[in-house]
Amino acid sequence: MEDNPRHFVHMDEWEVEAVLARTSDPDLRLSLSFGIGMHHAGLTEGDRRICEQLFHDRKIQVLVATSTLAWGVNLPAHLVLLKGTEFFDAKAKGYVDFPLTDVLQMIGRAGRPQFDDSAVARIFVTDSKKEFYKRFLHEPFPVESSLHKHLHEHINAEVAAGTIKSAQDAVDYLSWTYLYRRLRQNPTYYGVEDASARGVNAYLSKLVLDCFGELERAKCVCVDFDHARGAVAVAATPLGKIASQYYLSHTTLQTFAARLAALDRAHAFRDLLHLLSEAAEWAELPVRHNEDLLNRELARQVPFPLGRGQVDYLSPHAKACLLLQKHLVRGELPSSDYVTDTRTVLDSSVRILQAMVDVAAYLGDAGAALAAVELMQAVKQAALPTYSPLLQLVPSLTAADARRVAAQRGLQLRCLGDLMAASDQQLRAAFAPLGADPAAVERWCEGVRALPLVDVTVSPGSVFGAPGAGSGARPAKLSSLDGLEPQTQYSLAITLAYAAARTQFGRPKMLRECGQAYTPRFGKTQYEGWWAVLAQGDELLAVRRISMQGGDAGQSRRDGGRGERRTVKLMFITPETSGAYRLRLVVASDAYMGLDQEYDVDITVGARQMTVPADASVFSKERVREYQ
Repeated sequence: MEDNPRHFVHMDEWEVEAVLARTSDPDLRLSLSFGIGMHHAGLTEGDRRICEQLFHDRKIQVLVATSTLAWGVNLPAHLVLLKGTEFFDAKAKGYVDFPLTDVLQMIGRAGRPQFDDSAVARIFVTDSKKEFYKRFLHEPFPVESSLHKHLHEHINAEVAAGTIKSAQDAVDYLSWTYLYRRLRQNPTYYGVEDASARGVNAYLSKLVLDCFGELERAKCVCVDFDHARGAVAVAATPLGKIASQYYLSHTTLQTFAARLAALDRAHAFRDLLHLLSEAAEWAELPVRHNEDLLNRELARQVPFPLGRGQVDYLSPHAKACLLLQKHLVRGELPSSDYVTDTRTVLDSSVRILQAMVDVAAYLGDAGAALAAVELMQAVKQAALPTYSPLLQLVPSLTAADARRVAAQRGLQLRCLGDLMAASDQQLRAAFAPLGADPAAVERWCEGVRALPLVDVTVSPGSVFGAPGAGSGARPAKLSSLDGLEPQTQYSLAITLAYAAARTQFGRPKMLRECGQAYTPRFGKTQYEGWWAVLAQGDELLAVRRISMQGGDAGQSRRDGGRGERRTVKLMFITPETSGAYRLRLVVASDAYMGLDQEYDVDITVGARQMTVPADASVFSKERVREYQ
């Protein structure tokens, strides 16, 4: 090797130069020149593909990789070396052993049937673990179940779906799982003292009741004990259904419900950002060795402090909060690992925020729901709410550029909507004073044209359970919102229509699908949607999310044809006191900043005496929110 440093390179010199020219990472370029590739999450996808292809084609002979390569990419080798069997775990605040399944998967990469008759796998371990791994490699290890460690999410999902309605249903459900089989064959592993069928059933019953208890404390289920019959019934609550719908932990919903109820209105955005980072889903976010030092430095660069008092910089929740804030201010990250971790956080943030909106709706808090929608817009556009909506465009504009565009005389640009309604000539003239090259102006204009012009129409819907109507009567159509009955369920029909626009500007290259949202800094494809929120003062009466995905929504508004149209109904309960009321309807984008619309909806509630139907549950506001 010393005599021939290119011993691991099986390429001509011109081919090596071509490969290095396509490689972006400088360290990888250096190692590839000696026939040694690297593969880890910190590299770009292009660099990883280069290493995979070169190693697969045997043009380089050595590949240094992380443990995840063994699971995701099929790259067998003649010799596999495991340099240690430990990794740094932030929860344990120290090094812990790799799972045995990971070790098996890694050494399983040794062997190329098309090239070799034999292969070699070597594991480097400390002397104290040598006998354990020798036994592990030469004697079979049973595969055990982990269902009992993650039972809450499974049980909650089945309760929400109606599969499990009692404790006996839950025990029957578990009797068909792999956990039940292993309980009978290896009871000691699971702490079962009595291995008989009666003992296993007693263990499962205790497991189910403990799970029910924790879910009930999180307000995800309601448990009813029938002591006379010795039965335990269970039913899902709205919080449990939200957790099931968005695949979230019951502890996340419990935290959201408690914290949203005490939200500080003056600092709603900051508090919701911290609440988002406290979701249990971030518990597995990797915090590597010495990253507490990097996190401490990042905390000095973000607009919102992590908290008062002592902060644990090894906490994955603290890291999630820092990554979200750096994303919002478009700041530089200290390493490629942090870039990868940011993508992980962003991938899950949207569904968690959607669940946050639903929890706020369940609590009837219009301010919290709209603040959560605002945070969702900010995350998708990588911008703080105080930023100009023009900063959504690419290439990036500065705050000074946005002010210069808004100050154009003759255009009267009061808001982003005025710029969207301008002609192509006016649009180009608005960006011309910035002195940018024509290609940049063209991309800015394309970005503005990518934003949807939305027409909102509000009309009377139907009345449910009207006085004098039978229990099976269909909802009656409304002609107006005057003379409504007190404490009666009504609906509003909300129609969103994309206005057609004739333009010579093309579509941004990132928009490849109809209905795709213009979110150039989010990194993952998003689709246009809108939240319709109906409120009376601070009380949220109804909320619906309107998806514009599908059809020709993305194309029709740019070619002058008929725009895409969606109609939904918002159900609400009228006040019990007669009089005139002004409701507030907010139609907010879940992807764009500066496009929210607000309308006043005037209703009058008549003085006629209310007749209560037999099914009084129709008047429950909780049932209406749950239905929606």
